Amino acid sequence: MAPKGEGLAPQSSRGKESRRRVRKRVSSTSSQLQDYIELFKASFNRKKRSSPPQIPREANPYRARKPEKNSIKEAMTVLNDMKSNISVDKYLISSTHFADETMRQLFKCYLDDVRREWLHHLVHP
Repeated sequence: MAPKGEGLAPQSSRGKESRRRVRKRVSSTSSQLQDYIELFKASFNRKKRSSPPQIPREANPYRARKPEKNSIKEAMTVLNDMKSNISVDKYLISSTHFADETMRQLFKCYLDDVRREWLHHLVHP
């Protein structure tokens, strides 16, 4: 049997002991620390295993889509960038020549100043 006063709540202001018993902590500080370390390790391992879902490149809405290599769209994108420096005639005639894949490849390979000359030769052969 426990000595008088041990395991009981502190005395009230009237000097009488409370009949309510206070639970003692079973685990020590070192075992609590060990529990926290195990929780930390477990959470770290879970994070490694569960990575965010991979979004396919085609489905990613934040990625700007590039036109296919040597496509009409790609050639027209370059031509649209040059539109402020060329006439409407050169723009229209060159866009009709982009139906031919070889012409698109040539246009894409040229530097900007050579592209302008190439467009000029298409309009004035």
